[in-house]
Amino acid sequence: MKRKILVLSLVLLFLVTVVSCNDATQSDGKMYTKYLDVYFPSRQADYYEDTHGGMVGDGDIFMSFLLNEKEVEKLKADIEENSNWKTIDEEAWAYLYGGAEGVYTEGYLQGWVPEIKSGYFCIYDKQMESFSFPKTGSYSYNYIAAVCSIEDKVIYIYGMDT
Repeated sequence: MKRKILVLSLVLLFLVTVVSCNDATQSDGKMYTKYLDVYFPSRQADYYEDTHGGMVGDGDIFMSFLLNEKEVEKLKADIEENSNWKTIDEEAWAYLYGGAEGVYTEGYLQGWVPEIKSGYFCIYDKQMESFSFPKTGSYSYNYIAAVCSIEDKVIYIYGMDT
């Protein structure tokens, strides 16, 4: 009987470990390529923080990549060919960083991403499966946002799961 309990416990521990080691813990850009449909470096992020936890896995993920010239050129070409990436204008800035009606005080980027006035952004609402800002007043938010400054050679990725 003790042996069965031990074997069952080991199997359960293995399954918990496998389930907890999913794509949401990746600190490279591969996972986000499918959502944002542009080139991301296939290396570890220069900065990475993930607050996901608990039973349902709510949390934030933030990463940044400092880009070299080759990476900047690849990313810039992809962004220019992708209609889901937009130039950061005044309205988009208010949604991203705060000030738009019905949006978090810190905007959809929740204060994680440094302010970029001149650059590009893309946001993918995972609940609606669309490239749009999430509906305001929703009970939960699940989205991936990216902000890129070609001038500063950096791309920031922020994701929220609630």
